[in-house]
Formats: sequence, C-alpha cells, structure tokens
Amino acid sequence: MPTPKEVVIEFNSQVIEQGNQCIERFFDPDFMNHSAPTEMDTGATGIFQFLNNILRPALSNLQVDILQQACEENVVFTHKRFTCQHTGALFGIEPTQKFISF
Repeated sequence: MPTPKEVVIEFNSQVIEQGNQCIERFFDPDFMNHSAPTEMDTGATGIFQFLNNILRPALSNLQVDILQQACEENVVFTHKRFTCQHTGALFGIEPTQKFISF
C-alpha cells in the first residue's frame, strides 16, 4: 500500500500532468473543494472541470515539481512548482507563448 506522500506524488503525475480522470483513485465520495468558484462543482468533478476546461487549454506541457513535502498522520503538505507554456487564453489574458512557473 502506498504511503500518503506517494499518493500525492502519483496524483500530481497522473491527474495534473497527464490528465487522467481517476476520480475514484484519489477522491473520497464526500470530498468538497471549499475554495471552488461559485459557478463550479465543489466535488471532485469540479477539480477535473477546472483542469480540463480552464488550465489545460491555456497552459501547455504542464509539469509539476515537488519542492518539499511533509506528512502528519494521513495529511500531506506539498510545496510544488508548476512549469508550462502560456499558449491559450487564461482568465481573460491572451496567450503570450512565454514559459512560466508558479
């Protein structure tokens, strides 16, 4: 059985970088995203809607680098950097073709 840290590493690779739709693997059925915009689903489906309908069309070759990670019981804290190219409109900002990290 993978450790909680390994699950987070796999989530970043499988879901964020590769775009795999493995909701059952990573999200509890009762998951709730408390920071979701009001027009977006607050469950796991909303995470995938955001990635596939907003982030991916605007940011090509999305890569996630885990800079630091800590685990306390089954809660994982991850400091990560996203690197990509801004190739599509994002929140009203037209594509710049620049490589960005955040």
